[in-house]
Amino acid sequence: MHAVKWYEKNVSKFDGILLLQPTTPFRSKNNIKKAIRYFKKKKNKPIIAVSKIINDRKFLKAQVNGSFYLSSIKYFKKYNNLSPKNFYPILLKKKEECIDINTKSDLKLARKYFNKKLFIN
Repeated sequence: MHAVKWYEKNVSKFDGILLLQPTTPFRSKNNIKKAIRYFKKKKNKPIIAVSKIINDRKFLKAQVNGSFYLSSIKYFKKYNNLSPKNFYPILLKKKEECIDINTKSDLKLARKYFNKKLFIN
């Protein structure tokens, strides 16, 4: 919140805030662009990357993966939160995009994917 207020005071007002967590390094530019397109259409509805959507007793439940969070400044200021209960999910289908490095085993998996990607390109 401090950064938002500082930026508005010293630089300019802006519409939204996009958080790209460094622990999910394999997100795609296309999914970020998709999120921004939805953000422009949905205006005040937060948009969050999810790994899968499961049916939990007639309700759809999304599994947030931490890849990105996109919210309007208005919503963020009102609720002081980037991961609310109600949001628009962007489903990331590629397994590697959902890697969230929080443990040693997550890091091992990320290194494996990164090394594989180096040899393919």
